[in-house]
Amino acid sequence: MLKKTFFISSGIFVFILILWLVYTFVLQETNRSTSEKQPETPETVTVDEMLPPESHEPENVEALFTRPVAGATLSSDESEILLVEKETGNVYSVDPDTGEKKLILDRNVPGVIAVVWEMKGNRMMVKTSGSNGPIYWYYDLNRQEVTRLKDGIQYLVWDSLAQKIVYVYRDESGNSTVNMADPDGKNWKEVASLLHPRMVLQVVPNSPNVSMWGKPENSKNSALESLNIASGMKQTVFSGKNGADYLWSPSGNRVLMSWAQDPNGPKTVLSVMNSYGGEYKDLNFPSMVSKCVWQDETTVICALPGTISGNAVMPDDYMREKIYTKDTLWKIDVQTGKSERAVELGDMNNSYDAVNLFLPSDNRSLFFIDRKSGMLYKVGIK
Repeated sequence: MLKKTFFISSGIFVFILILWLVYTFVLQETNRSTSEKQPETPETVTVDEMLPPESHEPENVEALFTRPVAGATLSSDESEILLVEKETGNVYSVDPDTGEKKLILDRNVPGVIAVVWEMKGNRMMVKTSGSNGPIYWYYDLNRQEVTRLKDGIQYLVWDSLAQKIVYVYRDESGNSTVNMADPDGKNWKEVASLLHPRMVLQVVPNSPNVSMWGKPENSKNSALESLNIASGMKQTVFSGKNGADYLWSPSGNRVLMSWAQDPNGPKTVLSVMNSYGGEYKDLNFPSMVSKCVWQDETTVICALPGTISGNAVMPDDYMREKIYTKDTLWKIDVQTGKSERAVELGDMNNSYDAVNLFLPSDNRSLFFIDRKSGMLYKVGIK
């Protein structure tokens, strides 16, 4: 009797043990299968998969202005952000901490393409499109005045003292020159002649010079030239890279360059050099200077663009707005080439095509415009 009871009890125990082992195995396989079906968040997605900026807003990214912006900058005391609305040309101020908005100039200049800010932010040049080419408007916030400049101006910058404007001008005969004038266009004089009008201008900080180069194209060499606006003397700083674009450091001692790595290829990379074109260094970082800002003399913060097709031709397709990117933000030491994330991937889950980057002096946050939506954003950085 005892043996029978023992065998029955042992059989029940073995049966329960088998059931428990089967249950544990099935549960583990189910959990493993479920885990394998949850892909990691990719750093790049196709353009069609891009989420609208207002969806699933990550905590570390804040929309400061939800209508399309043509340009933005910090005021001289950094107490407010000044911006020009793309659709109306009106100027607003935005508190960078609270997001409070205020209309400060209402002049209704529609269809703004770009804004060229004077260093203090109280004056600016607003670019719109006309039937015969670009149209520039001089905004004076102190006087609450808007003045239309003469037709024929192709590209324009402020001089390093923000007292004059320097611009590429094409006359009715097609001749192109670099000219200098008062901000309202008066008292102009010719500085130098040009072979063609498709030149980009950028002031060299702390210098009487402006730099200029051909509009970046994958198939063309974009040589960097320096022009003394007092004497009209030109000097080649650097040459030899196709699709090159340039961004001067705050002191004017260094210049960041992006260039097309391959003919008809989809990749642009960064390099850096001194103001004379020497001490050249490849940073081996895929980006464009239009997606970068100098944090100090040795550090730049750049958006690393994703979602670029292997069939794209860069930078041409990007500049023609044939493609948009999903960016991640990185910090690069231009002396060593070392890079690290400026914003953790989990803090920037949404799709942003970051341009017009600018920083406050404390370097604790970064402001940028999303090129696809035109909205102005603020993001905390490391």
